[in-house]
Formats: sequence, structure tokens, C-alpha cells
Amino acid sequence: PKCEVDETVRNLGLCITEWPEYMKSIRSMRQRLELYRETGFRSVRAGIEWRVIEPTEGTYITSSVQTYLLLAKQAGLRIKLGVGTIMGPPQWYFSKCPGSSMMNHDGVEAVATASYFAPDIMEYYENAARVILQQMKDADLLDTIDAVMLDCGPAGEPLYPAAWTQQVDGLDNPTFNEMFWGYDKYSQENFRQTMKEKYGTIAAANAAWGKSYSSFD
Repeated sequence: PKCEVDETVRNLGLCITEWPEYMKSIRSMRQRLELYRETGFRSVRAGIEWRVIEPTEGTYITSSVQTYLLLAKQAGLRIKLGVGTIMGPPQWYFSKCPGSSMMNHDGVEAVATASYFAPDIMEYYENAARVILQQMKDADLLDTIDAVMLDCGPAGEPLYPAAWTQQVDGLDNPTFNEMFWGYDKYSQENFRQTMKEKYGTIAAANAAWGKSYSSFD
């Protein structure tokens, strides 16, 4: 059936997802972009992560992805930009805020995902996003970006990190079982506070949940 296609979709056309950080040279980037263009792709999708642009707190660098995006612009391709914040916290943040990693019910900490309730995490995410977009502006790339992808965490999962994204050398969740990751101390504190605000008394909470806890703690 006939359908309306807005200008953004028309500009992006057939899009290919790319990981420029694994490319060894500008020459290889140019070759790939030429092949994409010849094949009929109109745009490329690539992401820049917080941990890459701020390797140490307050020190910002330019990601190699920016070089790739500049070459894509030169090749006449449009851009779909991923802004990696939730899925890209740097290690210095985890060191600065111990216990801020997501944790599953077995006490295993996620290797690349911070708790949604970790200290000042939203302010850090917002700052990282601003820096990434400012870098795009300074590189004169904004007019080539037709879409910005919201970061929903590893593998695009909006609630909990996918099991395979949290594995390191087979030690973290080696069975690849999916599980809930809301058991870190900050999530527990938030849960208790939310329960207090919702029910007021532990008696009311027990009645609603069919439990017999003596306190919200």
C-alpha cells in the first residue's frame, strides 16, 4: 500500500551499520565507503561512546569514528549517529563510584553497565552526550546527521544488559542465561524509598504484596 515517507527516511535510504574503531587505516575506510556507495547504500550508522571520548575524567579526546564520519560525508553518504552513554561508561566512573555497576540476583556485577540509580549518573550521561554532539558540531558534521539513536544500553536492551554483553573471558555469566540486573545497592535503596512513598506503611505494603516484612529495610 502507498505510504508517506518523511524526508529523514528518504535521506537515509538503505543504511549500513559500521564499527570504524576496528578499521586499521583511512585507506580501508575510504575503500569500504566507496563500495557501500556503489552497492546502493545512502547512509552509514556508527556510534561514539562515552568511555572513548573521556578516557580519564575531564579529559576529552576525539574518537576515530569521527574521522570515519568525515570520510562518509566526503563520499556523499548520510549519517545515523549513535550516542553511547548508558552502554559506554568508562572504568574511571566505576572506580570513582564503587558498587555502581548493575548487579544480578547472584551478586555478579555487570562489566559495562552502571546502575540507573548510581550517584549522579544521569548528569554524567548528559554531559557525555553534550560533548559528543559538540564534537560533531565542531567537525561540521551536524548537517550530514539525519538521525540520532537513543542509547538504550548494551544490545539495545532498555531494562537490563543482555547476558552476552556482560561476559569477560568466560567468567561473567558463562552460561549466557538472561537474568534480572536490579540488585545493586543503589537500586535496592531506590526500591525501598519508592515502596515507602507508594504505600506509606510496611503493613500496607505487606497487604498489597502478600508478605510479612517487619520493616522496609
